[in-house]
Amino acid sequence: MPELLAAASWDELHKVLARNSLTLSEQGNGLVVTAKSGISAKASSLNRNFSKPALEKRLGAFQPATIHDHTLVASYEAKPMASRIDTQQLWRLYKQERLQQSQRHTVLQERARQRKDRRIDAAKKMAKAKRAIITPTKGRLAKTVLYHTVSDSFLKEIRAIQQDYQEDRRNIYAKGTQAVWYDWLKAKAFQGNSEALAVLRHRYERAPVRVNAISGEAIDRVNYRAGSKIETVTKRGTLHYQIGQTVLRDDGRLFHLRETVSQEIVESALTMAVQRFGRHLSITGTETFRQQAVAAGTKLNLVFADPAMEQQRLALVINKASLGLSPEDAAAHYIKERNDKRQIGIDILPHRRYVESDAGKLPFAGLRQIEGKNLMLLQTPSEMLVLPIDADMVHRCQRLSIGNMVDVTAHGLLRSSGRRM
Repeated sequence: MPELLAAASWDELHKVLARNSLTLSEQGNGLVVTAKSGISAKASSLNRNFSKPALEKRLGAFQPATIHDHTLVASYEAKPMASRIDTQQLWRLYKQERLQQSQRHTVLQERARQRKDRRIDAAKKMAKAKRAIITPTKGRLAKTVLYHTVSDSFLKEIRAIQQDYQEDRRNIYAKGTQAVWYDWLKAKAFQGNSEALAVLRHRYERAPVRVNAISGEAIDRVNYRAGSKIETVTKRGTLHYQIGQTVLRDDGRLFHLRETVSQEIVESALTMAVQRFGRHLSITGTETFRQQAVAAGTKLNLVFADPAMEQQRLALVINKASLGLSPEDAAAHYIKERNDKRQIGIDILPHRRYVESDAGKLPFAGLRQIEGKNLMLLQTPSEMLVLPIDADMVHRCQRLSIGNMVDVTAHGLLRSSGRRM
């Protein structure tokens, strides 16, 4: 830069650029500096004193470079930013894909041009054929009118062809836009490339955690994303998963959740965390979130790093074991077991919990008992409904046959019609 600013003539300026593998040329109303790799930039973007008006004011009218042999002292080479991770293989793949995309772009442009030329040739031949038909026509005025009609039609066709060609070029340009290095890494990480994700994650220092978070032994387990969908990948390498109505953010070391989440979301996040980090988990965040995690932990095979949380979890597990399953837990357990079998191909109707909106006459489908808790099954055309019931209701249901219509509410069986399906 000091040498360029000190140049006293165009020839001297070109020599300084040439020693650094650069050239200066006119383009449009300005000047462009180009590297041997083909990368270029406006001269004024390097320094405001390098704009064409500023240089011509200092050096006179622009003079292009003459051929000189110079000993190179430096040259620019595009390469990825320094990283603690070896990116050579990724960089080669990036350059290869850029080259392939550029080649596809060139082919598509050539095809569009050839398509335009073919249409123009066809339009010319059609206009010539029409004129040949008009030539024998008698009457100068009639021929003039017909010729004008053919010419107008031909010009309209040419304008339409040119407009279509410009639209094709715009579409090709939009599809052929080259992704910069970090945008390319984000796309690869979204597709599941762990190396690209690691490069993104090492790009920035991590900020202190001030939200609800789950971490562990950082075991990079395979397929831990089961049941979740990646929504996006940020430039910092943070994966966003959609879980219900909220987003779980995975920065490689921690799972982050927003301040207020439902119990179901916490259970889903802990299930993913066990698959990702292993059984030993650390929980940070609000007291409400920690208590939700303790409650969810009683259903999962995990251990909390916080002694107080682990003690609470164990106490709840022991208490549940002494009380046995609640009717609601028994219903949930049965529903999950049946739906799991359906997932592997067994011909079973989808099962779900009976709710008040299901009240009415429904076909009786049997009784089930899960760890001493009684369940009644009610069948609809597309689902099997599961309703926890007490011993008295079991006694009343024993008089029913499969298929009898029963009138039920959220509070239990009211009467049997004695009719069968």
